[in-house]
Amino acid sequence: MYKQTLLSLAITAMLAGCGGGDKAPSNQSGMVTVTGTPSVGATLTATVEDPDGVVESSIIYAWYANGALIADATGQTYVVTASDIGKEITVIVGYQGNNGVRESQTSAPVAEIPVTVTVAATFIHGLVTGGDCSVFAVTEAGAKGAELASATTANGAVSFGNVEHDGYGLIECSGGTYVDEASGSTLTAPLTRAVVDMSEGGDFVVSPLTEMAVQLAEADAAGLSSALTTYNDLVAEKFGLASIDITTVQPTNLQTTAAANDAAGKYATVIALISQVDENEAGTAADVVDDFATDLSDGELSSTSIQLLAAAEADLPTSSVSANLNQAALDAISVDVGMTNTPGTVAIQGSASVGSTLTGVVTDANGFGTVSYQWSANGVPIDSAIESALILDGSVLGDTITLSVTYTDNSGFSEQATSAGVGPVTTVATNTPGVAGSITGVLTVGQALSVAVPTDANGISGSVTYQWQANGQDIADANAQSYMLSPAEVGAAISVSASYSDDDGFDEEVTSTASGIVYSARVSNQAELATAVAAAASGDLIGLQVGNYTDMAALTVGSGVTLQAISGQVPVISGNTCIELASEAKIDGLTFSALNTVAGSSCAGNGPSSVYMNGNGAQLVNSTFTGEATAAASGNHFVSVKGFQALIERNSFAAKDQAKEGSFISIYANSTANSNEGHTIQYNIFKDSVPVSAGSNNSSGYAIQVGRSTGSDGKEDGLNIIQYNLFSNILTDRRIIKVQSTGNTIHGNTILGSSGMIAFEDGYNNTASSNIIISDGDDTEDGGISFAQLGHTIVDNYINNLRTTSSDRAALHINADPLSGSGNGALLATAGLDFTLTVARNTIVNAQRAIQFKDTDCGLGATILDFDSNLVANQTSGNSINGNTNGSGRTVVYDELFVTAGCALDATSDFDNNHFYSQTLAQSTFNFNGKLNLDGNLFDVQDGATLTAPNANNMVEGSGVDANIGADIDALTFITSDMVGPGSTWTATQP
Repeated sequence: MYKQTLLSLAITAMLAGCGGGDKAPSNQSGMVTVTGTPSVGATLTATVEDPDGVVESSIIYAWYANGALIADATGQTYVVTASDIGKEITVIVGYQGNNGVRESQTSAPVAEIPVTVTVAATFIHGLVTGGDCSVFAVTEAGAKGAELASATTANGAVSFGNVEHDGYGLIECSGGTYVDEASGSTLTAPLTRAVVDMSEGGDFVVSPLTEMAVQLAEADAAGLSSALTTYNDLVAEKFGLASIDITTVQPTNLQTTAAANDAAGKYATVIALISQVDENEAGTAADVVDDFATDLSDGELSSTSIQLLAAAEADLPTSSVSANLNQAALDAISVDVGMTNTPGTVAIQGSASVGSTLTGVVTDANGFGTVSYQWSANGVPIDSAIESALILDGSVLGDTITLSVTYTDNSGFSEQATSAGVGPVTTVATNTPGVAGSITGVLTVGQALSVAVPTDANGISGSVTYQWQANGQDIADANAQSYMLSPAEVGAAISVSASYSDDDGFDEEVTSTASGIVYSARVSNQAELATAVAAAASGDLIGLQVGNYTDMAALTVGSGVTLQAISGQVPVISGNTCIELASEAKIDGLTFSALNTVAGSSCAGNGPSSVYMNGNGAQLVNSTFTGEATAAASGNHFVSVKGFQALIERNSFAAKDQAKEGSFISIYANSTANSNEGHTIQYNIFKDSVPVSAGSNNSSGYAIQVGRSTGSDGKEDGLNIIQYNLFSNILTDRRIIKVQSTGNTIHGNTILGSSGMIAFEDGYNNTASSNIIISDGDDTEDGGISFAQLGHTIVDNYINNLRTTSSDRAALHINADPLSGSGNGALLATAGLDFTLTVARNTIVNAQRAIQFKDTDCGLGATILDFDSNLVANQTSGNSINGNTNGSGRTVVYDELFVTAGCALDATSDFDNNHFYSQTLAQSTFNFNGKLNLDGNLFDVQDGATLTAPNANNMVEGSGVDANIGADIDALTFITSDMVGPGSTWTATQP
């Protein structure tokens, strides 16, 4: 910093010397240019040119990143570092021309330093040596983009070093040699590719399976990106590797290492099977991969492919890697792929009565095609009864009926099965309830849903009538077996009823229900999201699936449009983010991580924030916010709020760096009615937010900021409600909730193990009621409620276990410091306002500073208190419910420049029924205007309070002589993490 200051002064001094006198020399302005590649590790060079010439010894350089001076960067060259990522680099050069004139010139900005990630890969058929590998960008359209890096493999491994890219990439390898796992021969590796997510770098795998996924993606309209969203998982599943990421799990090297029955071992086993198929078929590795990829184009492996794999399984014991195979891993793959036969079964549906129809139902996990049938009565084949159905006649009355079937299943296994018997056949039919068919199709507007025909043991030969429903209500004219979804069904659950008479004359109705709700559009990456948002109209519901939403361009979600995570999906929005919500727009169930705002966006100008709730009635619900980007500037907020009556409900907020300015939620206020006011923040959890640098809490860091100015906006209506939220381990400086507007309510919140206070600093007539504040008791920066003398109401709060020793913090901190703000000054000058502070029925247990007056500006406004039925119960360490000394030997009232500065309570202040138990009442001559031991007021020794036994949350209340003094803990709600946050359903009982 010292060197930076000297440099700035030097340049300033040089400029101060420019020109001057009556005969200043003529001067032509110079210029400075910067050359070099804008990337981490590259060297940038500044060059000065001036038509008047340059005195080389006079040149001074100062390099800047996004306008901030870079420490010790004072030379002609500068080496770009990782801390410069995302920033523009400039240089200011001061110098003297040969004409004696001193100048300072600033370069044009160097292009923003791109994100750099470290990328490596393993090229596997066996481990390939000498393979040529390259990394390419994958464009948002899913196409192969520019080449980013290249390298050659050694024993399978290749490192591309630092790659400038943030998103999906294509790794392409070919050539080199490997030892084939089946034959032990040395072969040349074919072209093999993998599509990977490079947003955070990584060590990836390029294998025959990833090549299949790439080939499938190339045939998909979504392009290469679909390998990540669909085909990597599809290929893994069909080869028995479900839930294994084939682009990141490193297969075991079977040439040297014994496989385990784990992800690495199973992956290696599949690669060995593919090598054995190649060996058995006398083809090439490329041909085998191509054939499997072609076969998978319909999403399934054919019986031909499965039989090839089954034959390979039988031959693997003779392969070059047989000693390192794991039989359990091989068996598991065999079952999952269908290489191991699962015997089929046959069952009979229908009533065993004369005149009824029996139907055979075949089930086989391997699938099946054509089936041969033979019905029998009492074990004797019935002549010509060789169809799937049999009509019972009188010739089989009293007999037991069975059905035998033969077929070849889809894995190529010959099957023969016989059903259990039904009967004996009677003359009277009995009803067996039907079973609804399943619904197939995608729940998106414009997509067709179909329902399978119901099944019924009594048989269904007649027609079936269908009725589709949305949220249980019939859809007009939707009476076919399929239905095309329309915008009218957006957000609805879809079901369909099927009505029929079975073959025994019984009337049936069964209902099928689709899983999920209908969306206007489904998206799986930021390009699709931007397109869907741009096309959306009011009432549309856009469903987000897992995909790449990192560093998106700014989005404005139009009026009445909802962004929602599709059930079972966890889409994560991260990095540079700006989502602006118009009126009635909504975010539901999304996850936000490592956030920063988008430079130049509406969010940057209104917060700055990542979610900007600008419209009336905007909603943010069931969403998760976790952390901010390391590069995020101090002063960023997660969410900023304007408009009227926004709702922020059942979200989780975590990991805001409290060493930086900013908040989870920042709410604006202004003087316009029904604008920037009336918002509700409820049923959220705020947690685990600490300074990244221990002990460096920023005084402008908060959990929630209500109003943003000490100026004129500070006196305006906020009318916001912050209620029933949980704050846990939030280590702010002095204010966990900072209020700078009028008429707000902070009610029913639980604040645990946190520092900072509920602070009413600007504005009038705010209320803090029924809040529970319990500290861990080991933080000298903890506190309760702070309020200026501006007509606030502080009632029914429970505060426990405060260790604070600060003149700026206490359980109840009456603080005149904010009165000097211009907004508060305007309030104090307003005639007719009642500035009485109502402080009633609060309980304070074991606080080093229970009540504190800080009034250096007492001349600006009177301190009028209506102070009733408050309980302070300090305890010695041996009797403490907290097991510490926070209440031992303490003083109830601290005087921080109040009485000692000549200030006094207004004579109209009123004190009734307050009970104080502590070693000392007051620091100075403070005596509650002489009302101590009058009007029900009581001061007694520490441990003197009569309290109930601690409840399950270690909370107490007055009993006996102290009954009905302080907060009624039975009327308070101790909020736990299972009651609030995403997906919670608990609702408070309103008083």
